[in-house]
Amino acid sequence: MAEEMTGPNDHSAIAATTNVWFSRICKFLGIVSLHMKQQRAFEWLDYGRFLAALSVVFFHYTALDISNGTLSNLQPIPFVTASAAYGFLGVDFFFLISGFVISISAEGKSASDFAIARFVRLWPTFLLCMTLTTIAIFLLSTDGGKPDVFRYIANLTMVPAHIGFRPMDGAYWTLAFEIIFYILVFLIILLGQIKHFETLTKIWLAGIIVAYFTGHSLLIFSYYFALFAAGGLFSIVMRHGFSTARIIFLIAAYVFSTYVAIEKGTARGIADTFTISPWVIVAIYTVFYLTFLIFSTSRLGDIKLPYSRKIGLMTYPLYLLHSEIGGLVLAGVATEQNKYVVIPVTIGAMILLSLAIVNYWERPLKTFWTNSAKAVIGALPVPKRSL
Repeated sequence: MAEEMTGPNDHSAIAATTNVWFSRICKFLGIVSLHMKQQRAFEWLDYGRFLAALSVVFFHYTALDISNGTLSNLQPIPFVTASAAYGFLGVDFFFLISGFVISISAEGKSASDFAIARFVRLWPTFLLCMTLTTIAIFLLSTDGGKPDVFRYIANLTMVPAHIGFRPMDGAYWTLAFEIIFYILVFLIILLGQIKHFETLTKIWLAGIIVAYFTGHSLLIFSYYFALFAAGGLFSIVMRHGFSTARIIFLIAAYVFSTYVAIEKGTARGIADTFTISPWVIVAIYTVFYLTFLIFSTSRLGDIKLPYSRKIGLMTYPLYLLHSEIGGLVLAGVATEQNKYVVIPVTIGAMILLSLAIVNYWERPLKTFWTNSAKAVIGALPVPKRSL
């Protein structure tokens, strides 16, 4: 009697069959790998960044800051507050975008070029926005917590909370995750391991999941990094196509990150004002992952959108400026009678200020900051071949 056994060749055949059928389904839906294309604009990402930033702005102005008493002069806004309560998930979408974009930009770059590009993109704009926030606190704050020079210097690091100082703006907490991810990618490039990026990302994601359920979600194994890993895997699928392993890891990332978002979202200390529905979080996360699946692997990813570059660039200063400065303005000016005018005007003002920073600070000084960073690296007492 013949024995029914599954050998290595059978596993290969199963994997091949799975890939064929999955590719056929994706092709039928218009989701096809476009990894043969060398240059893509990703203008949809710029709009995605902006919408994510707006969701965070609405979350602070119409939900969180009202519920926690920061805007004690305002009451929840019918319908708006209940929807804006989910705006905190905009940060999660930011992390997905970062994983996707940084994974692509790392290829073909030296460690020094990568570090310079990240520095020029983040720190100069942070310097100006943090300085403007400091000035606003001095002029508008009435709680007596005026920042001193030591707090200002600590904030120049972008991670003041990690060295014992209060951030000028509470939104800075996400920067630590971005910087850690950049450092990890920098080390991968520096050690010549970029060719193993996919394998390292899968191991990292598995480690994050295990760490979370064993109570060890520390440093690089924080649950938020699962979103960076997922973004990186989407970039790999875009460039190299689908495989069984990539599909499995992306599904794992989706299930895990959705589960954590539900757990953290429903546990937020804002339930007295509004209710966070697990099913709404599932729906939002499904949209997040489907957006990346469709736009990164289909011709929709090449869609041209008006003013996409400027919209994408002004997202970063908008995120850095909105919480503290906008909150101070609303606390001092908004009332129940005028809030339907003052809140939209404040949001509009934050957007215009962010656009001004892009036009009159980021772009004109980009060459200066790039050359300055290159000069600093050139003066470092390390072998230049390592960078």
